[in-house]
Amino acid sequence: MKILARRDKPEPKEILDLAEKYLNGDSRAGIEPAEGDDEVWAVFDFDQRKGLRSLIDCADKKLHIAVSNPAFEIWLIWHFEDCMRTNFTQAQALKELEHHWYGYAKGLSKNDWEDLLKHKQEALERAKHADEIHEHDGRKFPDNCPSSGVWNLIEDIGAVCSRKSR
Repeated sequence: MKILARRDKPEPKEILDLAEKYLNGDSRAGIEPAEGDDEVWAVFDFDQRKGLRSLIDCADKKLHIAVSNPAFEIWLIWHFEDCMRTNFTQAQALKELEHHWYGYAKGLSKNDWEDLLKHKQEALERAKHADEIHEHDGRKFPDNCPSSGVWNLIEDIGAVCSRKSR
């Protein structure tokens, strides 16, 4: 498993372009194409970016995409509470997360991740439930706020780990 994280807040197009290089290969960059059961994921926040829907629609269909709307922090909040506030903003998500996680800052430490793992199942259930509500109400991206596709990635990682441990 290879995880590439960028701290410089790249635009979604940059993330998708890089992910597609890892999916399809890029000989100039020395990147071999994905093969076999390899999966490539692009993960980013919505952050009210214009044109994101069309970018996602144009992305390679073999590429997995996990968008958090309004921001990744909604995924973290779901580790602590159910949150289905419509028109939730990134600023509100950060403020809400501070109620549960004093001193939260982007770029989590190993200890932070270990603490979150204790509540992973609750977050998965809350994120799935949010998707079910949006689907029932006919809300599609970007109107599906709050939501986070991170739960799909977490379940895929779990499945890969289960296969590898057999």
